[in-house]
Formats: sequence, C-alpha cells, structure tokens
Amino acid sequence: GQALVLNATPLPSWAAIAGSRVMGLTGNNNTVTPNTQYDIDADVVVLQNTNSGTVVRLNPGSITNNISTAGPAANGRDQAGAFSASAWIHFYYIWDGTTLATVSSTTAPTGAAGPTLPTGYTHWAYVGAVRYNATPVLERTRIRGAWATYEVVITVLSAGAATTETSVDLSTAIPPNALNYFILANIRVSTGSNGTGFPFMDIRPTNTGSGEIVNCLGAKNAATDECIDSGSGIA
Repeated sequence: GQALVLNATPLPSWAAIAGSRVMGLTGNNNTVTPNTQYDIDADVVVLQNTNSGTVVRLNPGSITNNISTAGPAANGRDQAGAFSASAWIHFYYIWDGTTLATVSSTTAPTGAAGPTLPTGYTHWAYVGAVRYNATPVLERTRIRGAWATYEVVITVLSAGAATTETSVDLSTAIPPNALNYFILANIRVSTGSNGTGFPFMDIRPTNTGSGEIVNCLGAKNAATDECIDSGSGIA
C-alpha cells in the first residue's frame, strides 16, 4: 500500500483521499435498545461529498444511530416519517466539518448519491444494511468489515413442498446492494406413515450470470452451477 505524508509526517485526519470507504468497521445492535438503535465503530472513515471531495477521520469511537429519531437528523433517520416495516435500513457516517455522526436511510448508495443529509452536513460514507423486519424491529446483525451476519437464523421458507424446481425469494434476508452472500441451508425431514424418508436439496442461482456458487459443503455440479446434497434414507 501507499502512505501519503505532509512534511514527512502522516497525513492528518482532515486531509483528502479520493473515494469514500470505511476500514476496521464493526456494527452491532445496541445492547440496551437493540430493536431501534445500532452501534457503529471503525478505525478509519473516509467520507465523500457530491463533488468527490473527501475527509478522513481516525478512530472515531462508537456512535449510536437511533432510527426512531425523526429527521433528517444526525444520529437519526434521514426522513421525517417513520421507516416502514419490512425494509432495508442503510447506515452511513456523515460529517459537517466538525462532527462525525451517523444517519439511517432506506436509500442505498449509488455512485456519488447517498442519503438525505441533515442541515450543515456535507459528506457521507456507507456503513451497511440491516433488515427492519415485519414486527418491525432491527434484525440482530453483526457487521465486520464488508461482511454482515445474523445472530439468529432467518427463515426464508417454512414447510415448503414442491415436486419440481422452485425458486425461493431471498430478498428479506439479503440486501439488494449485496455483492456476495453465504447461505447455510438446513433440511428437516418428517418420516411418512411407514417410517421412511429421504432428504434431497439442490441449490443454485435462479438468474443466469447474476451469481455463482463458489463452494458447496456437499457435491457441486459445475455445468449447472448448483449444490446438490442428498442424505441417507431413513428407515
């Protein structure tokens, strides 16, 4: 890597570096109010504005975002009305020239466009997305760097039954702007009246060219890009 210096000293935390990014990122539901508050911390935050100007902040410490706070507001949401249930909440760092804060939004970043910023705030850096479920509460989600993992199992299909290949919607478990994801599938088999059963599972992306299965715990069919896992008969 490269290190920029001024007068043979490390680049100060207010200086500009091209592009926004967050390094050493951690995110967790707040321990006291996990349903509506999310804690964010990082080692380095590089924030950008609409003109691609950037600002760097180092070791900001943990900041809590409260999605119940009407906005646009620092450490609250970027809209006046409450977020709707069954939505993806995108968290951002924001900067006003003095204070590093956060904002939550239903808008994912697209190039130079980000959330609606509170008055006086000019820069932002994307943190990640957390599901606001049907209850609605924030799903218990841990963000570590570019990866996010659930603390509990998220059910996308229950009591499913089909005799032909059937697609399963994952939009409630995987944010729409995710670049990669990992699925741990679980099959439970109920035996019939004669006490026999046979589990079989076949997983593959439904949109050709939009994804690729990299690893399978069982067998992988390279020609069709699918994982195949069959269990032993139950007698």
